[in-house]
Amino acid sequence: MGRRLRDHLDARGSCGGGRCRCVLAIVLTGDTRLGRQQVVRPELEAAAVSGNGREAARHDRDVLGSLVLEDAQLGRAVVLERAVAIEVVRSEVEQDGDARTKCVNVLELEARQLAHDPRLRGDDAVETGEGAADVARKAKCLVLGGHSIDSVEPTFGMAVVGEVHPDRMLTNAGACAGDRLVLTKPLGTGILATALKRDALLETGMTEAVRSMTTLNDGAARAALRVGVSAATDVTGFGLLGHLTNILEASKVAAEIAFDSVPILPHTRNLASRGVIPGGTERNLAAADRVEWASELTLSDRYLCVDAQTSGGLLLVVPPEHEAALLAALIEEKTPAAAVIGRIVAGSPGTIRVSRQLG
Repeated sequence: MGRRLRDHLDARGSCGGGRCRCVLAIVLTGDTRLGRQQVVRPELEAAAVSGNGREAARHDRDVLGSLVLEDAQLGRAVVLERAVAIEVVRSEVEQDGDARTKCVNVLELEARQLAHDPRLRGDDAVETGEGAADVARKAKCLVLGGHSIDSVEPTFGMAVVGEVHPDRMLTNAGACAGDRLVLTKPLGTGILATALKRDALLETGMTEAVRSMTTLNDGAARAALRVGVSAATDVTGFGLLGHLTNILEASKVAAEIAFDSVPILPHTRNLASRGVIPGGTERNLAAADRVEWASELTLSDRYLCVDAQTSGGLLLVVPPEHEAALLAALIEEKTPAAAVIGRIVAGSPGTIRVSRQLG
């Protein structure tokens, strides 16, 4: 098929929008209040803005690096990338519940490749657009337009605005000591994608990962709103512990994680033990300086806890009296996982202890 897209792949293994927390903290500067409008939910990757107390607009943008299956034709591969990218941004907006969403596509592609590969301008390009439109319709997301950027690495992303009532937002700032932590998708997409790029994994080994990445978080969001949760976040480029840290810092609490209870995608443990680790995951572990690891956890175990995810699940914080109801609601919604992986505890805000099992 000529020059393969996998030749352009970088080592992130996750949503291309999140390089590291420190870099995002530098670029996210500016006013949080202008007139009647106020940022009511500032985060590293997105925020909600309210101006009248009755409606909030959640703004988000993400990009996705190429993920190409071994024998995929170029058009089918780009359809998959676009589909997963739409799932990413729509799922992140869905943290806020019944959001009305609109998006603008952002496609980055090397101009020389576009000029020399006619498939990008022919039937495959049409198939790509149709595939993206199908997923957008599934997500009930209006595509308003798009931009193209000349880039060596092909990526696709979206700038998204979703509308939701402020009272229905699932924020990251309400966790309380004693609450349980529930994860709705297994981990491992970053490691698996990296293995595929390095020819360390067959296409069939990605089946469960692709199924998970292309599953919307709408069911998990419905379950969370129906039952009532204390806090929520999605798990993407910063990995499980990175996004949990955001909850803990906003809520001024600490957490304990039971590693053996964390759902992991097939093949991921073996690949991690062989050193197949994306660059984003390595950076996440280096940044996890407030995590206390039990001595029995190996280096590969730790990488699993911080693996940079693409279109990961929701991490829900639920009061213990609602735990059973939430698990039942998630099972009813057929989320990829419904696992209790830890609990919120009193302690220094942002600190996490990870052990095999909770004491």
